[in-house]
Amino acid sequence: MNKILTAVFVFVAAFDSVWAAEDSQSKKYNFGIFPYYDAATLVSLHKPLKDYLEKQTGVKAALRSSANFKSFKNRTADGKYDILMTAPHLGRIAQLNNGYQLIGFTGNKSHAVFAVRKDSRFNSAADLSNQTISLPPKAAIIHYLALKHLAEQGIKPDQITINETKSHNNALMTVVNGTAPAAAFGKPTWDRYVLKHQ
Repeated sequence: MNKILTAVFVFVAAFDSVWAAEDSQSKKYNFGIFPYYDAATLVSLHKPLKDYLEKQTGVKAALRSSANFKSFKNRTADGKYDILMTAPHLGRIAQLNNGYQLIGFTGNKSHAVFAVRKDSRFNSAADLSNQTISLPPKAAIIHYLALKHLAEQGIKPDQITINETKSHNNALMTVVNGTAPAAAFGKPTWDRYVLKHQ
């Protein structure tokens, strides 16, 4: 079975004869979802798409993810997913290195949310020169969007200290817990945090 790649923001696929096989009801493919939320949230968000693909192809699917970005990237390289929904930059790597093919992409846009504590003296990203900033891992596109925004504010890479965390949520929590003065992470992480603390 060929692999298929999608993205949190990019869809990728390659279909072969297995999708049209007469015994397709006995086939099952692994639908890999980039771990940008916890497992329960990923299932609830992507079950409608899984159901739609099953209906269109007549082939059962199993939603799969991973504990973190690095293991997801490794599992992608090892061919553990037949269909893949991942971040655009990781999708391109999978396309170039792992035999996945692009079939589409969503209209979602990535945003880096910068956060500081309410009592912070910082009012904008431009104020963060010579500070420590927590970011999600380099495998997350938000890591690069945050650095790009800081550069647009005139802050050079050598003017900040980057605290690379294991996840978007971990980056946010360094500010909440007071272990870093600032952090940047994906908007879904911020939306979840706000909803939980309303």
